[in-house]
Amino acid sequence: MDKNREHPHENTPLLTAREAARYLRVSLTTLAKIEETGLLVPFRTPGGHRRYSLSMLEKYLEESRKWGREGAQQTRPSDGGNGSADT
Repeated sequence: MDKNREHPHENTPLLTAREAARYLRVSLTTLAKIEETGLLVPFRTPGGHRRYSLSMLEKYLEESRKWGREGAQQTRPSDGGNGSADT
């Protein structure tokens, strides 16, 4: 394992921005937008390059799934979507 790709406080490899975007199945632009919102905060190399741990990406995916379920519940019609009202 390449020691330059490990975070000093973890024994896990770090991914580049391109690898992280591929892992999340988003574009590099979308990854940058996610970072701008503060939902992902990458580690920075001494040269300023972004690095992401798998645990960081997994946590983001888990949280985004929760947001998706909550949003779906909020937009679901109370009548079951059939337009009829119970009387």
